[in-house]
This record gives sequence, C-alpha cells and structure tokens, in this order.
Amino acid sequence: MAQTQMIDLFKKKEPKVDVVVQIVPYGTFDQQLLQATAAGRGPDVARVWIQNLGMHVESKGLQPLDEFFKHWTKEQKEDFIFRSSWQDAVFDGLKMAFYVEHRVRVLWYRADLLGAKNVKPRHARWRS
Repeated sequence: MAQTQMIDLFKKKEPKVDVVVQIVPYGTFDQQLLQATAAGRGPDVARVWIQNLGMHVESKGLQPLDEFFKHWTKEQKEDFIFRSSWQDAVFDGLKMAFYVEHRVRVLWYRADLLGAKNVKPRHARWRS
C-alpha cells in the first residue's frame, strides 16, 4: 500500500517521530475530529473530505500550513500531480489543506476487448 510505503520512508528519515495510523469510520470521522480538536487532542495529520473542510476550519481545529511553505516558489506551489490551484483550500488567505487524492467518476474500458466483440459504448467517446 502506498501509504505504508510513505510512512516507512518517513520513519527512516525521522526515526525519532512516532507514526500511529488510526482509521476512523467515515460516518463518525468529522464528529470525532471536531470533538478531539475541541478537547486539544486532535491528530497531527488528518484526511478530511474537501466538502467538510470549511466546517473544520470554522471550528478553529486546524492549523494553517503557510509557515511550512513560505519559502516555496510559484513553480513549487504549482507542482502537484492534481492540477489544483494553490488557492484551493485557502480560507481568509491561509492555506489550510492540500489535495492528496482525486476521485474521478469515469468508467474505463478496454477498447480492444470491446472492439473484438463489436461493442461500442453508448454516450462515450470511442477510442481505439
């Protein structure tokens, strides 16, 4: 798993830092994160849905990330695999989050296999 590989690489670079991954059910995550940060026991890093980010920013449970990237150039700020804008996830001029994944609702298909059966998808661009 990519996450495990990234954590392993981080641990090699920073052996004194403990990394504990805690998986929280989707249905209760936001409520638990809000409660934990209000109690001063929030995680150092959390993955939240972009749709819910505003709620967490408003709760003052997140730390702005700007100080960690103040020396980045414009090119560095634009060098992301997901071509989102640096201004994404900026609230009141403060960078509060980064996109770590992008979910595209598309259906991929094997044109060679469908073509061999003489099948063409409807409502789709056909590429051979």
